[in-house]
Amino acid sequence: MTIANVLIKEPRKWRTNMGNLHGGSFQAIQEYFQQKECRFCSHAFKADGIQLLREEPGVLVVRVTCSNCN
Repeated sequence: MTIANVLIKEPRKWRTNMGNLHGGSFQAIQEYFQQKECRFCSHAFKADGIQLLREEPGVLVVRVTCSNCN
């Protein structure tokens, strides 16, 4: 089960201080969601369940999926 497709606008400081997708912004988003829990099974999200769907200037679109209950 896919939990959510999430649209996240990057704050300007992330774009300038954290670099590109592989350099920090996506990693920061993964770290953020790994601190959250699935609302159905209460297990923490894992990095492999957080996928980048699209990257646009100032915006990353990610899909967050629970690896425990799918």
